[in-house]
Amino acid sequence: KGIFPASYVCLKESDVDYRGTSYEVVIPKEDAIVKEMTSVLREWSAIWKQQYVENKLQLFVALRKIMWDMVEYRQQLLSGTLTQDQMDEIKEKAIHNIDWGNSKMGLDLVPRINGEMVDADSCSVVHLYQEEVASGTIKRAPKAKTKNVTTQHHIYFNMNSFMCNVEESCEVFFSLYNGKSSKFFSERFMVSIGKHFSNQKVNQLQKVSNSTCVFTDLGSVELRSTDTYLVAHLIRVGKMLPESKKVSSVSYRRPYGCAVLDIVDLLQGKEEIENSELFMPIQFTSETEFLTIHESIIKKLQSKNGLPESSTGIYVSMRLLHGELEKIQQENPLLFPEGIAVARKLGFPEIIMPGDVRNDVYVTIEKGEFEKSGKTTAKNVEVSMSVIGANGRLIEDCIYLGAGGKPCTEYESFIYYHNSSPKWNETVKVRIPSDKFVGSLLRFGFRHVSKFEEKHKELKTFAFSFVKLMGEDETTLPDGSHELCMYKFDSNSYFDSKAFINMPSLVSEVGNMKYSQMERLSRSSKDSFSVRTLVCSTKLTQNVDLVGVLKWRKQSNLQAVVNSLFKIDGEEIVKFLQDIFDALFSILNESVEEYGNLVFQAMVHVIWILSKQKYQHFQAVLNTYIEKHFSATIAYKYVTEVMEFLKSSTE
Repeated sequence: KGIFPASYVCLKESDVDYRGTSYEVVIPKEDAIVKEMTSVLREWSAIWKQQYVENKLQLFVALRKIMWDMVEYRQQLLSGTLTQDQMDEIKEKAIHNIDWGNSKMGLDLVPRINGEMVDADSCSVVHLYQEEVASGTIKRAPKAKTKNVTTQHHIYFNMNSFMCNVEESCEVFFSLYNGKSSKFFSERFMVSIGKHFSNQKVNQLQKVSNSTCVFTDLGSVELRSTDTYLVAHLIRVGKMLPESKKVSSVSYRRPYGCAVLDIVDLLQGKEEIENSELFMPIQFTSETEFLTIHESIIKKLQSKNGLPESSTGIYVSMRLLHGELEKIQQENPLLFPEGIAVARKLGFPEIIMPGDVRNDVYVTIEKGEFEKSGKTTAKNVEVSMSVIGANGRLIEDCIYLGAGGKPCTEYESFIYYHNSSPKWNETVKVRIPSDKFVGSLLRFGFRHVSKFEEKHKELKTFAFSFVKLMGEDETTLPDGSHELCMYKFDSNSYFDSKAFINMPSLVSEVGNMKYSQMERLSRSSKDSFSVRTLVCSTKLTQNVDLVGVLKWRKQSNLQAVVNSLFKIDGEEIVKFLQDIFDALFSILNESVEEYGNLVFQAMVHVIWILSKQKYQHFQAVLNTYIEKHFSATIAYKYVTEVMEFLKSSTE
């Protein structure tokens, strides 16, 4: 028995060098990275304290964080509970921290082979030099500069606390706004504030859960902008009039307030912005100015006096991230928990990545004009929206008010009190599978609600509109603003899409469509309503020419079909790259003599598009297609002959 308790003794496997001599050395059989971290932590501890003495606080704080990280990494590696992949990942992070710390403190950098230190005693001078060059310690003569710019950027956003006495439930919608173009360019991020906060004192900090989001798909254009803002719109959910003492069984969405934050410094990479908590003062206004309240706040921010001081507001924090989002998530699992909200760009990003499947329709409820119908006051109009499938049934849980919010079957707009010309400008996302697009439509209902509503809302519907998501030519609804026909409400037709499917949905279609007397519905000619749509789909297209190429067997003039490919935008081509090549090779198999040269030119045109920086990632898709999917023997023989002919003609 020994003199130490067993719980204090840890037996390690070891090697003994120079056994039996006065130079005997015991070397533990630990992992090389673990031993290196132990040695580095001992060396750095003295240097770290010296940084504080010399008042190098920035390096002192950074080094402290890295040393704590390395202590944690060492504990994890010694625990023996990690998989091989997890161990490799932790070792890579530890090596990165060691090299970074050594470079910042002016210490020697370590050449490595497969992550482990090179033994200088057992390595030749030439080999050691080569490893030093490979590790970057010794720099070779500079080569010609190559342009390698990260084109994917993201904003990691967190709403830390909410300081506003709403006294009812509240919805906060965050989105990115370009002041120069006066347009929102991101999806909305939705944070719900529960009614249980109403019992807190006025302006008491309220911690909020599920308040983290990533605004993604930002490109160089957004980073270079000098007029970009984070805008938060507040919607109160509860009574029609907050001062009313009568209890209502129905909740309404009502405009409440707005907050704006200038984020140009963040986009330009200023560290003091990324490492601090920012305050967004909430501004309140009348309902008539709610549509443009963010523009008014921006003007005040740009003025000399700025915004008036306010104790009511939102505390947020943000970080700018660069690179592929999937890789960032893998490297930072604690920052990106499973199910984190992702707010995408309205439209496609600068770089369209292969495998990025989208099938989103952004619907903006713009404005309406509603007659008073003999009443002295204007109506309180609430717009509802639902998606009807080809079978006439509702498509459930496909509407999103914002990222982070739960999908719903029916959207309900916020309500302006006694306003006959409401302007909502509220954008929601509709996501349905591409195979359900055919025959689907958006149905809008218009309700006049009172401040003490006791009946079911649907009984108060006075008119409805609809718009088809796909046309007869199999193209999706065009992007832009659409004025819809409004029909007087009839329960038999409203709940049965077959009763109105053949009626004109757009005002521009009136007079051009034929329908029987039995199908005729009564229009609300004095009312008007418009929506704006934006389709972001990698499966469907708005381009008639592209539909003609993909469905070339239905076309009579194949030369015109191939020629139309030269007019199609690159974004549409890369989305359907494999289908386009399949169509071209199939046309070539029909008649090499008739369509050979034209098809070859079309293929060269597509490959030229892939050489552009915006679509460079799709070159891998082309390589995969060639290796795994290409099987047109006749086309292969012909393309080879053409290539040999062009080569000989150039010589």
